[in-house]
Amino acid sequence: MNSERIGTDLETLPAIAPELLECMRKLGKFMIASGNSVGVVENTLTRIALAYDVQCEVIALPNILMITMGQGQQVLSDFSIQRSAILPLHQISASVELIDQVMKKSISLSDASRQIDRILVMPTRFHVVVVVFGYVISIIGLTLLFRLDIEALLVTGFAGLLVSLLILAFKKWPRFDLLLPVIAAALVSAFIFGLTKLGLVFGPSNLIIPPLVTFLPGATLTTGMIELASKHLLSGSARLMYGAATLFLLFIGIGIGQNLSTLPDSLVYMYEASVFPWWAPLLGTLLFGVGTFLRLSGANRDLFWMLLVLYIAMIGQTIGEQFFSPYIGAFLGAMLMALSSELIARSPRRTPALVSQMLAFWFLVPGARGLLSVTRILSEDLQSAMVGVGEMLVLITAITLGVFVGTLIVSANKFVPVTTEADPTQSIAI
Repeated sequence: MNSERIGTDLETLPAIAPELLECMRKLGKFMIASGNSVGVVENTLTRIALAYDVQCEVIALPNILMITMGQGQQVLSDFSIQRSAILPLHQISASVELIDQVMKKSISLSDASRQIDRILVMPTRFHVVVVVFGYVISIIGLTLLFRLDIEALLVTGFAGLLVSLLILAFKKWPRFDLLLPVIAAALVSAFIFGLTKLGLVFGPSNLIIPPLVTFLPGATLTTGMIELASKHLLSGSARLMYGAATLFLLFIGIGIGQNLSTLPDSLVYMYEASVFPWWAPLLGTLLFGVGTFLRLSGANRDLFWMLLVLYIAMIGQTIGEQFFSPYIGAFLGAMLMALSSELIARSPRRTPALVSQMLAFWFLVPGARGLLSVTRILSEDLQSAMVGVGEMLVLITAITLGVFVGTLIVSANKFVPVTTEADPTQSIAI
């Protein structure tokens, strides 16, 4: 953290301003690392400052936070850098409770600063074996959404095991994180394409997607579109570019895997069962939800609400696809996801909307659809690949509009910039 004081006369600022600035910096950095849109970060911090009768300007970007208190030459300011991180869900849930206490002034600022430090060092809730198990069953659950043959379940489950072990191994070498999506995609695709070449599996294209789910940038792409729509141009563009780069890295890895397996292009295709039992998607959704909860270290009190939002999104998406189109399904699922998560966030349970939406974002899978589109290039179906990329863009837009509509029904001011005349007692469902 680099902090500077501009000017020497701070008499117009209350004595609590330095403590407030430190607390806001820590909370803001945590919110950025949690994946909140920059508009929500700016609004939340501004409301905290207004609760303490301090004039404040906040500028948030995906990895930068700037806070200024006061006016003219009598200013206290802070500039911080927040590196990208994947935070356990129980830490995010605890931080939202803390933000609520700070905004209501039911905890001192010094205590709040110490509490955020304690939250950051909270260990993951589950043993590494449980985390790996969670990843494997979440992959099997995803596969159940479109394939029921035992070979596909075994293949994706084993590939998920390989990816989870690879992720754990790379935690010892964080400087190589940039290569992780490429290496994981290469290993998974070489394994699945190799089995396809041996005649043990068929339709390998969509079998590659579930084991790589943790790398899919669906939430990033959707958040980027939300930020662009709410006029945060820098952060929105940056997230979209990051999501596109992640998809490209995964595609490069898949291409490497195909070359290693020497599978002919004609055998790279997607298979979906034409007849499917009604219970398979329900069971698959449950396995995916519970497995992801274990992998991301969710809090016990949030599990029911996370699964509830996931099933609501699934039902909305299914109804929209059955009676209209995949895009209407994505819109309806995203709208119901946002609506239900915002209501839950405002209930006495206070499960954060960001936490309860986490599973549903992956379920709506704009990232997976984009990866399926670019993998068509492997089979030299360039026209279908371009059409697929266009479909992905429309799908992300539909999800973004759904999130906007569902959120604004409950939290009308969530994406509206807070001014100094705003009511600081108005809550924001994070």
